[in-house]
Amino acid sequence: MNLKYTFDELSLEKNKLILSSRNNNQKAILFTELDEIYISVHKFPSLLELVPFLFLIIIATLSLLYLSLEIMLFLPPLFIVTFIVKMNDYKSYELKIRLKNGVFFTKKVPQKLKHETLDIISKVRKQIYNYRIDN
Repeated sequence: MNLKYTFDELSLEKNKLILSSRNNNQKAILFTELDEIYISVHKFPSLLELVPFLFLIIIATLSLLYLSLEIMLFLPPLFIVTFIVKMNDYKSYELKIRLKNGVFFTKKVPQKLKHETLDIISKVRKQIYNYRIDN
C-alpha cells in the first residue's frame, strides 16, 4: 500500500507532527507511526544536460558549411549563453515523510529553503530520539 500525499506546512508538537495542506486538511502523525523523514534531490537526467551542447554543435557544423564568416560571429555568444544555463545546474528538493504502513507525505522545497528544511528535519529526529528514550 504505497499512497502518496502532499502537504504545505509542517509543525511540531510534543509527540507528533502536524501536516497541513492548502485545503485546510490537517493530519497528525505520531512519532510511533513515523518510519523515515528525509530530503531527496531531483536533478535533470544526464541525457537532457547534453541536448543543448549537441544542438549547438549541429548549428556550428551547419553554419560552417552554409553561412558566411560574419554570421558565424554570433555563435560564440550562443556557446556562452548555453554554458551559463548549464552552470546554473537546476535542482529541486523534496521533503519526504514515510510512515510504517507505507504511506508517503511529500512537500516540494525551494532551493532557498533547503537549509531551513534540514534544520526542521534535525529537530524532528531529535524529538523522535528523545521520545523513544523516554518511552
